[in-house]
Amino acid sequence: MLERSALPALAGYMTGTDSFTPSPARMQRPPGLLRAGRWSIFLALLATFPVLVHGQAARFPVNAETVLRGVAFQFETTQTFSTALLSEQIASRDPTLGDKLRRWLPLLTEAEQLLVPEEVQRDVMRLRQFYRENGFPEARISYADSRFDARANRFWLRFRIDEGEPVRVMSIALAHYGGRSVAEDTELGQALRKVLTLAVGERFSRIEHGRSQEQLAIWHRNRGRPFVSVWDSVLIDVEARRADITYWIEEGPEAFLDTIIVQGNQQVARRLIARELNMKRGDRFSQRRVTGAQRELFNKNLFRTVLVDVPDQPIDTTVTVRMRVREGRPRLLSYRAGFGRQEGWSVQGDWSHRNFFGDTRTVTFGTVAQTGLLGYTTDRVAPRLYRVSLNLRQPRLMYRRLSMTGQVFAQYRRDPELPESDLLMGINEREGGFESALIYAFLPRRTLTLQYNWSRTLQYSREAGFTRSKDAFNRGSLALIGLFGRTGSILRYQHAVLVIPVLEYASPGLGSDLDYVRSALGIKVSRRLTDRSGLAFRSSLGRLWPQGSDRDQDDPTIENRFDRERFYLGGSSDLRGWTTGLAGPKVVRTATKGDGTTYVYEAVGGLAKVAADLEVRLPFPGLGSSWGMAFFVGGGQLSDGSLFDGPFRFGTGGGIRYATPVGMVALDIAWKINPDDADLRRAEAFDAMGTAAPASWHRRWGFHLSIGQVF
Repeated sequence: MLERSALPALAGYMTGTDSFTPSPARMQRPPGLLRAGRWSIFLALLATFPVLVHGQAARFPVNAETVLRGVAFQFETTQTFSTALLSEQIASRDPTLGDKLRRWLPLLTEAEQLLVPEEVQRDVMRLRQFYRENGFPEARISYADSRFDARANRFWLRFRIDEGEPVRVMSIALAHYGGRSVAEDTELGQALRKVLTLAVGERFSRIEHGRSQEQLAIWHRNRGRPFVSVWDSVLIDVEARRADITYWIEEGPEAFLDTIIVQGNQQVARRLIARELNMKRGDRFSQRRVTGAQRELFNKNLFRTVLVDVPDQPIDTTVTVRMRVREGRPRLLSYRAGFGRQEGWSVQGDWSHRNFFGDTRTVTFGTVAQTGLLGYTTDRVAPRLYRVSLNLRQPRLMYRRLSMTGQVFAQYRRDPELPESDLLMGINEREGGFESALIYAFLPRRTLTLQYNWSRTLQYSREAGFTRSKDAFNRGSLALIGLFGRTGSILRYQHAVLVIPVLEYASPGLGSDLDYVRSALGIKVSRRLTDRSGLAFRSSLGRLWPQGSDRDQDDPTIENRFDRERFYLGGSSDLRGWTTGLAGPKVVRTATKGDGTTYVYEAVGGLAKVAADLEVRLPFPGLGSSWGMAFFVGGGQLSDGSLFDGPFRFGTGGGIRYATPVGMVALDIAWKINPDDADLRRAEAFDAMGTAAPASWHRRWGFHLSIGQVF
């Protein structure tokens, strides 16, 4: 029974003594009665409003103009859920960092966030319900520790939570509809229990319980049972803190595909949509293929919505699959602009036709302008790139898992690792050619790519006086690239493993003036520790073996040709603390800056590379769930011999993270633990005086800004 004294006032006054505990009998009711019980409580709550407003003492005499200045959580005993997850369950919001900054900035002040007493009471009910559904039937929620400043009319809301003892799963039984049980020691029983997301001894959760029920159904649908039904029986003993679960399974008949219905297509042919199901009439039904068809259709970027399902139909040994789509515009014009600390302002524009002459092939005309304008680099030339390209992608090349891409391009570059040029904007390389690839996708995010690239390259340099030299040569290489692992969302700190091996070969037989073998291996791993914390590790290894006359890497012409193939160390996506490429060997050279001449460092690179980085990610105290912070340490080395021959460089530091719809924004500050002599000195001073030049401690620091997945 719900007593009036257990209900708080919702208008005019707040008591903060809200603590209703459900009875064991109520917790054991079927789900339908539970829903009815919730509405009964809500109606009873509304019915008591007039009495409570006048009958309870005022603890917090708030009014319609009371400002909510903060929301916090306090736990009496245990804390199972993060404050970020609990904040998602309530309507009362903690002021964001932007709200806090606007209080102090002129012309940006907005209306303060007002306290809504009725919403606070609903939040208490929401938190109770959340805890009940996650196995805490007697969780007690109150806000008695909240703080109210009557003079300033400001309120700091603090929820006190006593979770109590959780209900744990004591038994899970599986049975066919009609009463025949599935023994645990049988092959079927073991297979079914592997898909359950709840296990004996774990805390009971209605969310995981429902997920287990759905996984049992999916297991049967993947084995030709589209009409399977799974019921459940849950007995909860609140006093004993135990839950006993039984899943009842009605398999239904084994069914085979009869008809594919396609709806909503206008310009895309029906056969192009139906073929993604990868089933023909008479094939045994598979839910995995239904899900895969929906994913493949989405990935084509041709449709705004895609839904592949089994519609209502008579239950027999045949099944009809329905594929509903809503087409988007086949032609798409997109453009982007951005600013990088080293690259300056950049713009990119693409025009795409996503169903070029049918067959869902895509043709894209793209342009890129990486201008270098306003770019800031430490003793390094800002890179520039101007590129136009025409790309064609052909999906399902004779086989559904095989696709092909081809691209022709022309580009002008200012490569920081090449000598200075007197051409417009310092352009020191022109290149034109084509790139092609065969891509075999044997699993989602698991691909094997065979790639052949060829280009004609012209490199310019300015020697003594006004003499301009140029070197024209061909590049041609065959590469095998793998992508293996499982990726998750970095915004949710999900587990992820990614392994990227690369093997590349270039020789005169492939139309190349370069002769080498190059291998590389990239590994990225992230592990979730809690809902908002995790570990991330990345490492890269590489080795370049020049062949024939190209072994003479001290020859300036050969060294310039190999600048793109050599390995480099340093930068926001590599070893932090150093400017891109400058953590390894480097030399001083002159460069044009405006009307004058300046001195810069040029990265030499290496034939072998080893690098690793470890990062700890944590929530940012006092800010919302979108904010985080990180601490990291990394190291790496380059050499012209075998791996581990060169000196190791180490860097450490920390930074802040902010989750946006386009990816994670990361701002890091890093400290060079063991810089070399050049790292602490300006290029001009080091060229003139060597180690006798004064060292600057602030050059140990490096700042890095990046958008997207840092790992």
